[in-house]
Amino acid sequence: MPETRVCFGLIGPFDVDSLDVQLSWRITANELRRRRPEITVRSFAPFGSERPLAIAADEPLEPLLPDTEERRTALGAELSAAIVVPGPFAGDDLARCYAGNPQPDPRDVRQAAQLLSELALPVATARLDTALHPAHIARRWWSYAMCEQRRDFLRAMHWWPHHLPALVVQGGRHDVGQIDLLAAELPNSPVVVLEAEPGDEQFSARMLDRLGPRALRLPASRSSLEDRVAAVAGAATVIAAAPAVHALAAAYARPSQSLAERVAGCAAHEAPARATEGDALEIVYDELARLDGGAPRPVTVDDEINALRRALEERGRRMAQERVVLADYVRAVRNVTNDQVQQLEASLQARLSSRVVHRLRGRGRG
Repeated sequence: MPETRVCFGLIGPFDVDSLDVQLSWRITANELRRRRPEITVRSFAPFGSERPLAIAADEPLEPLLPDTEERRTALGAELSAAIVVPGPFAGDDLARCYAGNPQPDPRDVRQAAQLLSELALPVATARLDTALHPAHIARRWWSYAMCEQRRDFLRAMHWWPHHLPALVVQGGRHDVGQIDLLAAELPNSPVVVLEAEPGDEQFSARMLDRLGPRALRLPASRSSLEDRVAAVAGAATVIAAAPAVHALAAAYARPSQSLAERVAGCAAHEAPARATEGDALEIVYDELARLDGGAPRPVTVDDEINALRRALEERGRRMAQERVVLADYVRAVRNVTNDQVQQLEASLQARLSSRVVHRLRGRGRG
């Protein structure tokens, strides 16, 4: 009898270009798979892939709309559990977040807000508690090495300075009035203006005009999630309004401060993400992984598997290198042997020729 597939559904405004939502979504999906490798994770957003975003283009995203009784019943039969990942914006602000091309029907937006706030699926359902942002454990999924490689791409796109360290600044539409005061407090060094949340383009456009050529823009419309994580991870200092950006800065031990703190001349916070924050998130994800009644495996299993995998990869690299060295040695030995054989043949030929000549001369004299 075939085994029943265990499927978790992640539901949230993942079709909104929000760094906060995208980080919570990706980290939650990865943490569930880490604990329950046998499960399938499906992701749902109000409009799904009908609203393609650069930041979410690499993940399959199914639409929730239209919301019908038939569709709810079908999802209830296919899903074992559902987890709602909330966004940093209120439901009545979704219309602004969805503004743009394509422009959705306002009635669909209202229905989407109701769906996200009052999900009614006939399965075990929970909401991710974002009091402690999942971005505090971002380093688990985006390493320093990956971020450094990604910044090479940012340099190629002229989104990151080539030589000097960068100050990363992020602000929203409500922070436009602070731009002049903030610019006066910034050092005369490269500044990367990060667009992280809906409406940030208003702040970034004004900030770029104010700072001139020393400011670079990391645009939301073209950048991936990895691009934005790499920018925060490599910043000399992070000045931001969004809580998710501050959580990322803490994960990578980057000094950070709010816009108001910078304007007031306060020092940046340099405390990295603490072990207690990681422990608290471990508890949150352990509970979510048990939502369907299943038992998550010990998370240390991944560490053991990764250690074994790295050891096997290293052994494979070493054996490949040894094969190359041995092949070069055999080739060199063959070359030397061929040279020696040719020298011996030439020597024997010279001796034979000398004897023939000597005999012919002796007969001529006789």
